[in-house]
Amino acid sequence: MDTKALETLIRRYEQITLDINLKIRLLIQKEFGEELTGDQHIIARYIMEHDKCTNTELAKVFYVKKSAITAMTTRLFNKGMIKRRRDNKDRRIVYLSLTQEGREFITTCDQKAMAIVAEFIDRFEGTEIEQFFQTYEKLNNILTLKLGKLEE
Repeated sequence: MDTKALETLIRRYEQITLDINLKIRLLIQKEFGEELTGDQHIIARYIMEHDKCTNTELAKVFYVKKSAITAMTTRLFNKGMIKRRRDNKDRRIVYLSLTQEGREFITTCDQKAMAIVAEFIDRFEGTEIEQFFQTYEKLNNILTLKLGKLEE
């Protein structure tokens, strides 16, 4: 593929990805209200799915600095969504888990988010959505391999 065609495809990919991510975030944010940002929702859902975790684990999973995760989890803690518990053997380790209120809120948010996304998925034919997911999963696998090589 020539350089000009490749550059056009890259710009198209960048623009589509940016547009889609911003629009989905906006729709979900309107549904959640001021209570929770999209990033906080994703972090809280991860904590709920894994029962407990640390800020270090979250930073690694989400490819961000620990300070960014600490800021988000502090906001979730201040909202009463998560609780912190120090490790009995190593007091430097702090485990995060959802409070009952946090679990209920995230479950409600998940239902709202799924309804939003389902509305879009329903507009695709079965073969279209399957091809989309296969392509998206392939891209994810390529990026995972690339990130793995960077960490070596």
